[in-house]
Amino acid sequence: MENQVGTGSAPSSADYRWETYPPANIRFSVPAAWLSRTLGKVLVVTSPEPAIGIEFVGITGGIPEGKAVEGEMFSAVSRSIEGIEITMQAKPVDQFGLKGFVFGGTGTKAGHAIEWFSLILGDGHGKGLLAVGFIKVSELDAYKATVTEIMNSIQPISPEGRLH
Repeated sequence: MENQVGTGSAPSSADYRWETYPPANIRFSVPAAWLSRTLGKVLVVTSPEPAIGIEFVGITGGIPEGKAVEGEMFSAVSRSIEGIEITMQAKPVDQFGLKGFVFGGTGTKAGHAIEWFSLILGDGHGKGLLAVGFIKVSELDAYKATVTEIMNSIQPISPEGRLH
């Protein structure tokens, strides 16, 4: 993920569907066969087999909410992933007019070696998205490009939907 996330490309296949979070004016694409469920404010998408999980949280209340959500997600990551190591230092991301950063690392989840990542993007007007995900290391070759495509598809639903 290190050298590819943040290029801002749209989905490349009809085998994808759009997931939207209108209050945050955000949409992103996921493979049509993937599962999604909502847990409170969190949208969780997973591959059909338990190899990948990504949690998305829409941000609608500006920087204070974004920092609170970021703190909650990092706490959740540290509780659910053992032996966390940061192997990809934070790097800036700028795609579809959204700005933020991505970073990630390695660890263990449910007894499996994983690569994890976190991405936060905002429109500079109080709306945005935080994503945290993981891929089993044994599935990296099979799914890394798909996860990168999902992350690169995050974009505003419309420019008019921003808070001013």
